[in-house]
Amino acid sequence: MNVVVTGGCGYIGTELVLELNDDCDVTVIDRRDPKTPIPGVKYVREEIGGSHCNDTMLFGYLEGADVIYHLAADPRIQATLDTPSKAFYSNCLATHHILDAVRHLSTPRLVFSSTSSVYGNITKSGYRSVETDQRQYLNPYALSKGTSEDWCYMYSQLYGVDVVVLRYFNVYGGDEDVTSPYAMVVGKFLNQAKMGKSLTVNGNGSQTRDFTFISDIIAGTVSAGDIDNKDVVGEVINIGSGTSYTIKELAEMVSGNITYGPPARGEAMHTRADNRKAYELLGWEPTVDILEWAKHEIKK
Repeated sequence: MNVVVTGGCGYIGTELVLELNDDCDVTVIDRRDPKTPIPGVKYVREEIGGSHCNDTMLFGYLEGADVIYHLAADPRIQATLDTPSKAFYSNCLATHHILDAVRHLSTPRLVFSSTSSVYGNITKSGYRSVETDQRQYLNPYALSKGTSEDWCYMYSQLYGVDVVVLRYFNVYGGDEDVTSPYAMVVGKFLNQAKMGKSLTVNGNGSQTRDFTFISDIIAGTVSAGDIDNKDVVGEVINIGSGTSYTIKELAEMVSGNITYGPPARGEAMHTRADNRKAYELLGWEPTVDILEWAKHEIKK
């Protein structure tokens, strides 16, 4: 099977390519080079929607693919607050170009990675977000992903594009760059503790998150591309653990040396997935609990 992964040099994209590479011919399209090239994978360095990657070129890259996994994006909330236009160009415009190319191809499946951030300001701890909930955009990143979801739906309904939208919930684990200023909170905590530094918590730590392990995210993503089930076409599906923990709870498990700062701008108070749809349509279930994983990592 021939697959294309956009954003295949990023954190989630690299893990997806590693999983697919054993059984598929994989082409990666990314605006940057891979940290470590994976043998057998074809890498194309292009920025989708950029001035050098026109529609004819993009069509050529995608032609012949059986599945296209579209992960390319500016993937961090805080990074888009000061430069909201980047979220539009890198997320909305790029997704539009992908969809417009796919509608002229011979029915490949397109899997689009969205985010739980589209649910916005959920104030009730423990509430599980359902795919039909009204979306609330607290930041440019969430808006760009929600708009891209709408493009996906329109292309599915109007042009018959075989597209599935996945909303990822707070991914962690694997080969994450924990030294990055935009690293996920769990990896950042562990890295700070190993370096003997105080853990930095935004706000008072009472905010809760549904943390979903990278291998579970990849399993759900591959299933969305593989499954021979027309019921998934045009659907939005949560990929989350269904369990949430407070940031303070996680921090205290890692270290007693914690510094609390001002709350992060533009972020929801709580996230938690209702993942019944993923089970019903994809046969997907989470396998890793973050507390058990963190206990193992602390002992290393």
